[in-house]
Amino acid sequence: MDGVIAVGDRLINLMEQAEGRNVDIYWLDDNFGDVLKAHIYIGNQFICEAVEKPRYNKARIEQTNEDLEFCYFFFGYKLDVLIIVIHTDTEFLA
Repeated sequence: MDGVIAVGDRLINLMEQAEGRNVDIYWLDDNFGDVLKAHIYIGNQFICEAVEKPRYNKARIEQTNEDLEFCYFFFGYKLDVLIIVIHTDTEFLA
């Protein structure tokens, strides 16, 4: 609930909690309709805070060091998700 994107063991734990279950998302928006904060629940149990996917420049000429750091981070995040899917979904391997 700290506004940080979950990775590694924390991500695995969250995905295991939500796997195959219905989740509810409640959010608070401002006067212009922009989401200020969003929380994810399973039943009455708080699971985590939903955070907006950070945006970055995809054009190499426009990329800053911060954009490159995010690209590396997001690649690792996608790799974590893929590893979880491979280890938990036998149909994925078929």
